[in-house]
Amino acid sequence: MRLWSIPYWTPAAVVVFVLLMPVRLQAEEEALSLAIAPRVQVSTKTEATHYRIDQLIPFKIVFTSDDVSSEPVFQIPDLPLQNLSVAGTSQAAETRMEAGYQVKETTLLYRLKAERPGEACINSFALDYKTNPGSMVQRADIGSECFEIEDVAWLNKISRKNWILCGGIAACLAGCGAAVFIRFERKKNAPGPVLSEEDRILGEMDALTLNPSDRANRSEILKQTAFVFRKYLSNRYGVAAPNMGALQMLEALERRRDISAEDKMAVRAVLEAITECNFGGVDPAEDEVLRIRDKVRAFIAGKKVSADPTGQ
Repeated sequence: MRLWSIPYWTPAAVVVFVLLMPVRLQAEEEALSLAIAPRVQVSTKTEATHYRIDQLIPFKIVFTSDDVSSEPVFQIPDLPLQNLSVAGTSQAAETRMEAGYQVKETTLLYRLKAERPGEACINSFALDYKTNPGSMVQRADIGSECFEIEDVAWLNKISRKNWILCGGIAACLAGCGAAVFIRFERKKNAPGPVLSEEDRILGEMDALTLNPSDRANRSEILKQTAFVFRKYLSNRYGVAAPNMGALQMLEALERRRDISAEDKMAVRAVLEAITECNFGGVDPAEDEVLRIRDKVRAFIAGKKVSADPTGQ
């Protein structure tokens, strides 16, 4: 064969063949890899379309493979979110039976949190993955998902931790209030101080509320004052004073050696003043009633009483 009989384009064809050979080999390798690679199906799962704003929204990307010995390889993508934010992610794999064959599911779980009430969406995006570490990169198109976010009552917005804190504070306040109330009730119901005989008799005299300026009340005031005085003498000296006349009472006191002469003179002065006011059945004057009442109070209080029936 003569050299000049070879077509002129033959060298160019040889060069093109040599240059395209690696590309063809790579394409055949990719086709063979895809042919022998396990089949993987990519899908998404959601639980509902309506959520409260205080709930987390689970969004799953599921890789289902018919080869239980392999596991898909991918990078966790940044989701194109609208009115949502990522609260956390996790990944899990499980093997289950389907139509008599074992399949392996690898799940990428996103926990999403709504930012405000209204519509929230995950916009469509593309996910690159490999069926196994040695396989070619494949791409799956993920469609968009939208949710309706509802607001909640302000009470439900309080977290469980804050509820526990508020409950603890309320319990402490209730306990303190109960302790204060119990102490107040005990103090209110506690028996008062033990009064002496003098304080008790003076209290009875203070309870006499009749007005001595009213003439109709003076005899009654004088009668009550005399009764209180005789009662005090009976309790203090042990004589049956309420059942005795003035003269009998004085005689009984005179025979007592344990009573001082000063006390005997004071008792005599008070009794004579009472007897003088009652003499003749005439209503006593207001100043006389007040003078006798003051004498009785002074004697019971332990003050010095004048022996003169007409004076203090």
